[in-house]
Amino acid sequence: MTDMPMMDVAFAITGGPVTRDYAAALHAALCRALPWLDDEPDAAVHPLRGVTPVDGRLCVGARSRLVLRVPQPRVEDCIVLAGRWLALDEPLRVGPAQPRSLLPHRTLYSSLVITGDAAEDRFLAAVTQAVSLWSTACQVIVGRAGTCAVDTGSLSGFSVMLHGVSPPTSLRAQTEGLGGYRKFGCGVLIPHRSADAVGS
Repeated sequence: MTDMPMMDVAFAITGGPVTRDYAAALHAALCRALPWLDDEPDAAVHPLRGVTPVDGRLCVGARSRLVLRVPQPRVEDCIVLAGRWLALDEPLRVGPAQPRSLLPHRTLYSSLVITGDAAEDRFLAAVTQAVSLWSTACQVIVGRAGTCAVDTGSLSGFSVMLHGVSPPTSLRAQTEGLGGYRKFGCGVLIPHRSADAVGS
């Protein structure tokens, strides 16, 4: 875990649409634009926000965002993305950067966590063990199964919600994430209003 505060850097995006399995292409495009990204162990890339499924693809609209989670000293390094085109199947143009501090929240959610365990019982055990290292008692809720296409193939996992997280642990959980492949959008924990929507 980094000793530096983590921050989210959000960018409006235009262009697209993008394919549902865009993660590997987005990762490659970001690494070309930010050569340090893969060498920054705590950095993560959120799943694209505000994209709408239409005819098997994801349409980019006025509320669509690309969000990177990085140590605070890397915020300035991210700003070079503004105005760039990211070469996906249909290019995305990146707008101005909006840095945001992480805030503690009692309910955290990730749409897809990858632990290497495809069976739900083993997956739950792996996530529960990871959460226990944060020395906190919280409810772990496993939701829908999903997949992520990465450079080496397709990986299986589940959505996860953590409920009843203490403020210090909430910040640590958002900093460290759950499971692997965080630069492909997996295991990035974000605040959620309710524990009722884990399957959404």
